Amino acid sequence: MQPTRKNTREEIIQASVEIIRKQGIEFLSARNLGKKLNASPATIFTHFDTMEEVQEASISEVRKIYDQYVLRGLSTILSFKGYALEVIKFAKEEPFLFEILLMKRKSPTILKEVIAAAGHEARIISAVESTFCSQHYFQMIKYHSGTP
Repeated sequence: MQPTRKNTREEIIQASVEIIRKQGIEFLSARNLGKKLNASPATIFTHFDTMEEVQEASISEVRKIYDQYVLRGLSTILSFKGYALEVIKFAKEEPFLFEILLMKRKSPTILKEVIAAAGHEARIISAVESTFCSQHYFQMIKYHSGTP
């Protein structure tokens, strides 16, 4: 009998993110995670005490994926618009990840919390200011409104 391979903490987190990404957080269980890893569900608990810890680690990893979208949006010329478009793109491309980050949690300030946790607050404020306060933007408004 061959010894079973032990999964690392990172492999468990990646597998849990894949389950969430494809099926939603409701399907993240020790049994489903064990199946995904081709291992016993008990393997998970060599690295985590509870499934809640697995969920927290998974959400932290999901934030990193979301951060990639945010950074890509903030690096565009009209960074606030780029940010908004990337959040929409994230929602379309990763609906289950978007759901657990921005919709599942019952907090009226969830978007602000996610932005602050990622450390993007100052960059987004700067993007808003540069987008809405730039001379170029006002010239565009004048042109499209017919104002001389």
